[in-house]
Amino acid sequence: HVDVVNALLSSDGIEVNQTGTNSGTPLWIACDKGHVDVVSALLKTEGVDVNLAQNGCTPLYMACQNGHLDIVDSLLSVERININQAKENGGSPLFIACGKGYVNIVRTLLAADGVDVNHATKDFGRTPLWIACGKGDINIVSALVDVNGINVNQADNNQTTPLSVAA
Repeated sequence: HVDVVNALLSSDGIEVNQTGTNSGTPLWIACDKGHVDVVSALLKTEGVDVNLAQNGCTPLYMACQNGHLDIVDSLLSVERININQAKENGGSPLFIACGKGYVNIVRTLLAADGVDVNHATKDFGRTPLWIACGKGDINIVSALVDVNGINVNQADNNQTTPLSVAA
């Protein structure tokens, strides 16, 4: 529906960041659904908030959760993107991409400036490395351990390390 979106975006006074009772912004919805052309159109619109979350999930988080690599690339090209903005439980875009096994998204996030590879969830204290080890995902684990500054011994709230969860 990119033509419809573009027609609406050309209207004076359009509210690009308006949310519904149970839905996110138009950008959030497009990132969730994988509508690359709509995301591109919205990102060109003045005033669009790329970090506005719905239920704690940002547009970047939704794109990472659903495996939309092209959208992740588009969002990371926006200077004001907060790559580490996490849900209420502390799950970051990198964490969800690791948990879902999206190695290309993980590599893209790791190549971006400012990504926090040691960011732990608030609820269980688990890091992206911890979750990747728990899933036995060698490709993601290999990508993570190659990052300068990764804490391979960072334990969760129960003092379980990535090595222990992989064993």
